[in-house]
Amino acid sequence: MTYKNLLKFIACLFLLMFVIILYRLEIHHYLSLVMIKKALPFLHFQVEAHPLLFTSLYMFIFIAATSISIPSTTILTLLGGALFPWYYGIVLASIACNTGATCSLLISRVFFREAIKKKYEGPFHFINGHLEKEGALYLLSLRLMPVFPFFLVNLVMGLSTMKARTFFLISQLGTLPMICILIFAGKKIAMMTSFGDIVSPGILMLFSIFASMPLIGKWSLPLIKKLFRK
Repeated sequence: MTYKNLLKFIACLFLLMFVIILYRLEIHHYLSLVMIKKALPFLHFQVEAHPLLFTSLYMFIFIAATSISIPSTTILTLLGGALFPWYYGIVLASIACNTGATCSLLISRVFFREAIKKKYEGPFHFINGHLEKEGALYLLSLRLMPVFPFFLVNLVMGLSTMKARTFFLISQLGTLPMICILIFAGKKIAMMTSFGDIVSPGILMLFSIFASMPLIGKWSLPLIKKLFRK
């Protein structure tokens, strides 16, 4: 076994232990709308009593959950809106969400490339085909209008050749509108009965328009250039 493979094995072992610990603690069980609503008074008290510690804990849980593909982005962003001022919540959720997404991409790329490619062969070929044609603009469209689950895009993008820095920056830009909506919606989380209370048909239509704009811009640019040349 080479030194590089040994390091990869040790890192994979630590990652596996980390995932097992999180699941043994049943983190995913607590990241539900019902559990969060029950815990809100306690969480508000903790934020006021230990703001720096709780902010760090919030960021760590958000990054960790997103890194190992626990579907918790929506509820954690809502929680950020419920607990922090809107401007603070947007910054925290945006950084944590996309840092975790980038970690998920790197984990997929380094440790589970073949396994993920085999399991998600259909989405991989679909996304990769559009990615080869449209480049980073297609990722931006996926983030603006999430046709595929957030965690799935992270995993599949790990099989691409896109640089992690590009992925992070594009994701940061693409997820910002939805994060803003979720942060403001989090202010009324106590009155929610389901995630369906957040998004209206009008908002979905607006996101569809936003998502199509990067690709429309790319497709129309050659036509505009031809018109100006004439």
